[in-house]
Amino acid sequence: MPRVKKRNDTGREIRISAAIKSLNEGKQESIRAAAEAFDIPKSTLYYRYTGERTSHQLAQVDNQLITVMEEKAIVAWCKEQDDRGFPPRLDMVKDMALYLYEKRMGNKIIRVGKNWITRFLDRHPDLATKFSTKLDRQRAHASCPCLLKDYFSKLSTIIRQHNLKPFQIFNMDEKGFLMGIASRAKVLGRRGCKNPRVTHEGTREMVTVVETICAAGFALPPMVINKGSAQYKG
Repeated sequence: MPRVKKRNDTGREIRISAAIKSLNEGKQESIRAAAEAFDIPKSTLYYRYTGERTSHQLAQVDNQLITVMEEKAIVAWCKEQDDRGFPPRLDMVKDMALYLYEKRMGNKIIRVGKNWITRFLDRHPDLATKFSTKLDRQRAHASCPCLLKDYFSKLSTIIRQHNLKPFQIFNMDEKGFLMGIASRAKVLGRRGCKNPRVTHEGTREMVTVVETICAAGFALPPMVINKGSAQYKG
């Protein structure tokens, strides 16, 4: 998959719109003054203000793979998936665009252009590419502050009740490594948010490592658990 290039200056169109609005409202005396105030080339503002030219985005609407409404549907889908903890990978966004095109036109194309994602992001600055990290669904729900506070409250009660010493307290944890699953993936999500964690069902084959450490400071050798090749009955 080609690398997503740095997007264009998305604030340029905002400044042009603000300059045109300022001219229409009489806040600027001339196109030259408006161009200097909003840091826009005078010729660009002149052609846009007089209507001789339009934005690059609007000029290319007829040449786009999917329609404006279809792109809005994809943007809404990306945001919804991001909010649910399943931000879509770039290839999934491309597949969605191909699906909408095929559904509307009736004919199937093999792939989209290599720069389609870059231009898609230029048209929708509220989306951004990020690298995700994996997070089990159970762990996502277990990170609730109320649950953590309740757990440590109960642990403190047990330690006081039984007068446990540090060498009598052990903590065991496990780490699963999904076979064939990359640790990071580039996904689309809301701009301005931190790198998302992608939840998954955890139903694929995995290798599990169990670690145990004592509160006194020593650790037991780790135990590695692989997938069994047969079922043994006692």
